[in-house]
Amino acid sequence: GAMDLTDIEGTKHVMDLFLVKISFSMSTSIVGIILSVSMTFLNSLFSSEKLFLRTVDRFENSLDILWNRSENNYLPENLPDFDEHQDPIDALAEESLNRELARTAMFSKKDGPKKQKAS
Repeated sequence: GAMDLTDIEGTKHVMDLFLVKISFSMSTSIVGIILSVSMTFLNSLFSSEKLFLRTVDRFENSLDILWNRSENNYLPENLPDFDEHQDPIDALAEESLNRELARTAMFSKKDGPKKQKAS
């Protein structure tokens, strides 16, 4: 509203409200500027576009590795206890160990019992 200059108390009250609103607006503006600068800084450090591109590249590389490792599209039928939820690294390690043990057993049968040297 309009200020009545003859009413000093009313004029003081209107001016005080005006100053409170101006100071609130200025402090809110300063906080907004600080948040804007900090978010710009964070977005430049942790760029979502770079993160997305890195994720897509890693996924593409993983698919390339998987494609190169697969010989055909057939499911393994010779694995009676195949567990699809088993960790792939554990499954590969177990398969490699079983192959090595089978090969060692085959060589030991072929060569016969090994003789130990007398010390």
